[in-house]
Amino acid sequence: MNWIEVSRAALNGDGLEPYVAGEITNLFDWAENPAGSSAHLMAHRGRFLVDIVTIEANAVHQPSKPGDEIVVVLEGKLQLTDDADGRQQNFAPGEAVLIPAGWAGLYRVIPGDGDFRELAIVPHDYFDEAAAPPPSGLSPRRLDPPPTAGQHELHNGRYHVTALAGRTARHPVDVPSEMVVRILSGKLSLYGADRAAEYHPGDVLVLPAGLAAEAVTSDDYCALIARWIG
Repeated sequence: MNWIEVSRAALNGDGLEPYVAGEITNLFDWAENPAGSSAHLMAHRGRFLVDIVTIEANAVHQPSKPGDEIVVVLEGKLQLTDDADGRQQNFAPGEAVLIPAGWAGLYRVIPGDGDFRELAIVPHDYFDEAAAPPPSGLSPRRLDPPPTAGQHELHNGRYHVTALAGRTARHPVDVPSEMVVRILSGKLSLYGADRAAEYHPGDVLVLPAGLAAEAVTSDDYCALIARWIG
């Protein structure tokens, strides 16, 4: 068993295809630009769905986010406005946000040099209309790198989100449940039974449940980690 790499080409927007008609219409009830197009590449389907998405300039209203969603902005700017109190948050390339299940608000994408592009991490039943919760009144939460070394919990729901930072270390990797890792700084080296590889800022990995490996991290290593709970 080995870990899975989300390809750099996909993260850069290569190989994306239009959504199937009606595939995402349950996610919003109004669009500023109804003819606006989007494309995606589902890089992983497991307990998590890991999706790279490009979207033309647009704004959509989401009446109730169907599941906790991590969004990493790769190109352009994301602007989120809460229905509850009009609070507005802006996210630039490289920044991440946890949009909680039940969030209601305006999801506006603003292109950069090309179409807006994001990395989205959601639960496996995200597109199941029957699983959608009622509006929660909760607000999105910015996922900033930790100010100090150690493990910092950022979210605890159907999956845990932590930020991990620390000095040079070598340790075994024990994966009881599926994990998605995005490296923010430093270097991660992974060693499996028949594979070894190095990863750097911007790389995204999926560690399947049951993986046994060894990791070596640099002294400036920092990562955002989502671990499935259920």
